Amino acid sequence: MTESGNIKYNIRGEKPLKGYQIVRVRNVAHSKEVLDNFKNAVLTILKNKALSDEDPKWEKLLPQGIVNKIKQLDNDDF
Repeated sequence: MTESGNIKYNIRGEKPLKGYQIVRVRNVAHSKEVLDNFKNAVLTILKNKALSDEDPKWEKLLPQGIVNKIKQLDNDDF
């Protein structure tokens, strides 16, 4: 299964066959919303690999919560 397939369909803790990272969301209010936001961002990045990381289209493609967090970063954070 592809990486995007794993994100969409492995929702009961199934481990991919190889090369995976586990993201756990704990002690966060609205944890399902936070996890869904993260998953949507990863799926968006996978679908738009050809876009430059400087392309302004990312602001419209990525979830607003992630865009807001990225805007708060300074050069040292990158």
